[in-house]
Amino acid sequence: MFKLLMVDDEKWVREQFANGVQWEEAGFVFMGAASSGKEALAMIERDPPHLLLTDITMPGMDGLQLAAIVKERWPQVHVIILTAYSEFEYAQQAIAIGVDNYLVKVAQSGDAIVKACRKAAELIASEMNKEEQLQLQEQLNWRQYWNEKRVWLEQAKERLQGERNEKADLPASMACLTAYSHIAVLILGWDLHRLNRKRAIAVGEAEKLQQGVGGAIEEILDKDGGIVVPYLDNRVIVYVGADSRISSEDGERKLRTLGLKCLHRVPDITDTDAFVHIGQPWSFSGQQRVQAARLLVQSASDGLEQSLSYFYNYQSVMEGAPQQSYRNVDSLRLREMVTGMIAGLQAGEVKTVQEAAASLTEWDGERARTHPRQLLSITLKMLDPALNDLPPQMRERCKELAWLERWDDFRHWWEGTLELLRQAMRSGHGEGFRREVQLMRAMIRERYAEDLQVAELAHLVQLHPSYAGALFKSETGEHVSDYLNRIRMNKAKELLERTTMKIYEVSQAIGMTDYRYFCRVFKNDTGKTPTEYKKARHSPSSSGIQLEGE
Repeated sequence: MFKLLMVDDEKWVREQFANGVQWEEAGFVFMGAASSGKEALAMIERDPPHLLLTDITMPGMDGLQLAAIVKERWPQVHVIILTAYSEFEYAQQAIAIGVDNYLVKVAQSGDAIVKACRKAAELIASEMNKEEQLQLQEQLNWRQYWNEKRVWLEQAKERLQGERNEKADLPASMACLTAYSHIAVLILGWDLHRLNRKRAIAVGEAEKLQQGVGGAIEEILDKDGGIVVPYLDNRVIVYVGADSRISSEDGERKLRTLGLKCLHRVPDITDTDAFVHIGQPWSFSGQQRVQAARLLVQSASDGLEQSLSYFYNYQSVMEGAPQQSYRNVDSLRLREMVTGMIAGLQAGEVKTVQEAAASLTEWDGERARTHPRQLLSITLKMLDPALNDLPPQMRERCKELAWLERWDDFRHWWEGTLELLRQAMRSGHGEGFRREVQLMRAMIRERYAEDLQVAELAHLVQLHPSYAGALFKSETGEHVSDYLNRIRMNKAKELLERTTMKIYEVSQAIGMTDYRYFCRVFKNDTGKTPTEYKKARHSPSSSGIQLEGE
């Protein structure tokens, strides 16, 4: 298994390559994605990859300059050039440098990328000696062992909590736990949000940090016995086993010492604040072994729930029972909060938006605080891009929510978000998009009644069609076809309200020659057929305004 690093100045491209390609099929482990040539060189200094994928056009150091430096300093590193352009203007320069291949990023299917990388992998393998191959095989085995536990926990939770309450078995990598008579669970977490504020976390880096923590904790557990299981981006669950009664005073003291030892090791690897929850030991013998998976999943779930008290109290060491009581927002209040935010955003009313956010961020110090998971869930519902026309920066901000570990950071996040929303409401959201996307949106609004194709939009902004489409989706949150249909449906509603045109005439006027398809899209958009919508709007009792779902 070889190591692969990619470089691109656009985050959405880095994420697509990180998550949209089956690298293991090509024989690679995805190390991460750098946002610039300078960042890539720093990452290569720490851990040289076997294969480098780099964009050509980047600010500062471009891809060809980076490739030339890499080939000079690390000649064993193979390079594949990526370009957003349909014509390979730089092909001759790339060949002169000694790169292995060049691809149109995004235009290539996952299979085509895998095929190109597999070819590079074959060449890399032919250049390696046996000792290097053995080291790589050991790394592969550990990675498979690590991922097996992650997948098991996710699937076991779904099976045991589902309606059918299916049985979940232990994987081979965890079967050794059934040999112990007592089990205790440690939950170790670290603050990726604060690390990201200190320095931007590269795509794939969070997973690498988690693997580093897992390896370090396994070294600590070597003498004590136990299993480390990854969870989310910034948690590991440590199952500690013992043959004697671990719940005795001496056993509990040893468990706490182990927990503190692990806690002190995490910041060395992650460079950020860490915390640990030390769970209550429990007996694991006799008939319970039949329910091994259920007991281990339940103990992990309990520990994860209890570790959430860090969100409000910031205590790096938590033990035993939950230390924080929470209040839950009832469904009626939840609807009021969400609809209030959506109404404020749609009307451009800053005060209404601020009031909706304040319902989440204000706390009087007397009542129980809202459950952290519910805070994040409500926030995502309030800022649902399907219901709001939000500036493109909001998608990146919403991704940060998953890494928030503290109440103060949650409030600061909302302060920054409100400022972003205020600016967007004052200036209009479209100005926040890249120039290429603004031009494509303008063309769609002008020529919505035509049979407009992505290729025409791409030609307008001088990009490859596949790249232009992916860029549009990344910036706006919707596909070109969805945006086109939204513009068409808004125009259709206007025509149905203000004219006496027949339904098929409206369909043709907005560029949808297939009448049945128009009716289907219109109903999906409004909840009504065009005929029902027209009757409701022309009815004397109609106010002209209705809330969705009413």
